[in-house]
Amino acid sequence: MYGRISFGLFNGLSITREYRKRKYIFALATELKDHDLARYLLIEKIKPLEQAIQNSMKLFDQYLLLMSSGVSSIM
Repeated sequence: MYGRISFGLFNGLSITREYRKRKYIFALATELKDHDLARYLLIEKIKPLEQAIQNSMKLFDQYLLLMSSGVSSIM
């Protein structure tokens, strides 16, 4: 929470997940003090939020695999 506030972001949430023995931290916040982003996402948009988090972890895992195998071997 203090990290978000130091950047001028308020009313957010941090979500941690583990995927393939890696830990991921997602920090979502808004600059508007009167908008409760955390409540909106958790109550009204939980399924799209979970899907976005899962897709982000899979995409990052694919990126790491691509970078470790070398881009020149693919092209």
